Amino acid sequence: MSQSIEKAPKEAATSVQGAQELVQGQNTTALKANQVPDEILYELAAMQKRFREIYRETGLTAISDEDVQLNEEAFLATFSAYELKARECEEYPEKLFTEFAEVRFFCIR
Repeated sequence: MSQSIEKAPKEAATSVQGAQELVQGQNTTALKANQVPDEILYELAAMQKRFREIYRETGLTAISDEDVQLNEEAFLATFSAYELKARECEEYPEKLFTEFAEVRFFCIR
């Protein structure tokens, strides 16, 4: 009896490891290289829907990983203090920008 008790933890560990390997082998939800997880896709979809609402209601033009672009009217109505930078562009020769909540906001004109 003591011999079978001594074997039990080893057998249990082997059994658990085997079960884990089996589950992993059968797991079809494993992500492929560069695949975006569903959880993040749902977040992105929600973000895009909110972006669309704000875009339609305000002067929001674009959001990037670096900044937020507003149209000129919304920018000037929102910010009284900003910096001005010349651009190499005939149609929009100036960029106005400022920071709010550690994010750069700008418009071109």
